[in-house]
Amino acid sequence: MGFSKMAKFLQEKNPNKIVICSIGNFYLSVGKDALLLNKIAKLRIGCTQVGLCKVGFPITSLEKYTNIIKENDYGYIVYDIDRDTEELIVKESYEGKNNITEKNNNKGCSKCKDNFKHKEKNDIYLQAIAKMYNLDIDTLL
Repeated sequence: MGFSKMAKFLQEKNPNKIVICSIGNFYLSVGKDALLLNKIAKLRIGCTQVGLCKVGFPITSLEKYTNIIKENDYGYIVYDIDRDTEELIVKESYEGKNNITEKNNNKGCSKCKDNFKHKEKNDIYLQAIAKMYNLDIDTLL
């Protein structure tokens, strides 16, 4: 939930770049950026929420995928989060020549809709909100 909102906000601030954000030991991209990375880097698509695709790769593969993005002449920006200071840090950025023309945020598939409620129950952001406000997690789904 919080990650998706953050990623969408960063996409609005960087409309002509692929936004890549760290989350634990992985980097993720969502929406139109996920669809483009699926196309050019053959990354497998999943769902971060219904109607919002995501792709990801291990942090150790960052150079591999940024090289693919550069070869296709797209711009990108990589964000890391310092969990101690809760600050967003730009790890690296590249100005490509190609504009991202994709407007959709999903592939139009329904493969994750059936299992999505189960996946959301494990969302650390939803768990934290439920605990803070003493809510049943199902009321947030």
